[in-house]
Amino acid sequence: MKYLAPLIILSIWFLPGPISGGGVQEEQESLARAQKEALKPLETILSRYRRRSPVQIQLTKEVHQELLNRTQSSEGHLTLGSGRLRLELGAPDNSLLVHDGSLIWLAQEIDGFSGPITQVTKIRPDRLGPAATLLSALFERPDLGQDFELVEKSEIEGGEKAFSLRPRTQTDVVSLRLVLNPEKKLITQVSFKDDLNNETRYLFGRTQFSARVKRGHFEYKPPEGAEVTEY
Repeated sequence: MKYLAPLIILSIWFLPGPISGGGVQEEQESLARAQKEALKPLETILSRYRRRSPVQIQLTKEVHQELLNRTQSSEGHLTLGSGRLRLELGAPDNSLLVHDGSLIWLAQEIDGFSGPITQVTKIRPDRLGPAATLLSALFERPDLGQDFELVEKSEIEGGEKAFSLRPRTQTDVVSLRLVLNPEKKLITQVSFKDDLNNETRYLFGRTQFSARVKRGHFEYKPPEGAEVTEY
């Protein structure tokens, strides 16, 4: 099974020397408030995606494998809606990822002895680390600060703002970066690194809110003759 990418978020805060008693708690509460305030612009835009789902996004997915020093890029479409997700990618990935709210389906077309065959993997989300469900979780969580801390907030070219984060608990995702366009109120990039220093980057293009999707868009049924593996 190919490297899966579809999760997440910190700022390193240094306390000045040991502080006794209530001083530590006050300092921690002050830092928590500062974190929450700094994340507000990002959380406000993410809430727009929840309020106006389904959301359809044209995107480019780039995966850099550190060990092989190789980057693979695929074009595709992402649909988000109420804890569900559909990610369709063209060559060279040639895959379909569907999170129907309870199960994750990954279908990939590969070359077989007698022609192309479809390999299907059926996965329970609790069998995977956060990286596999990052996109759906990221756009559904109302409070990023519960799971992630802000490492750095910066303004980049074109007036966009970048938020670098890391998870509060140890996971297979070690860092997360989100880029937003405050003028258009859009997320333009989501990238994260795993514990092997592999990086997955989603570059978002045209975004349609309150999109019309066909019935069953977030469902998947393996085609006849497909090889299905369950985890």
